[in-house]
Amino acid sequence: MVGFRSDYYNPDLDSTDTQVAVIVPQHFIYQTSAFTAALTSAPGRLIVEYDVNHNHLGRDEAGLPTNLKDNAFFVRGEAKF
Repeated sequence: MVGFRSDYYNPDLDSTDTQVAVIVPQHFIYQTSAFTAALTSAPGRLIVEYDVNHNHLGRDEAGLPTNLKDNAFFVRGEAKF
């Protein structure tokens, strides 16, 4: 089995941020695209998932907003008993 999921969330549409003494709109957008695959059998499942996360709350060396690097890879097992 294979699957895909996409999430998008912006908790505060009218927030602002101060950058070099100037107030600018700030977007707290969290977005995830997830790709998953599963091997199934009678006794259980083995599931692998890769999440590509977009989180714009990070800062670069100059102090400007940037995407945080927080992608994730998961391996899960499920057993029936």
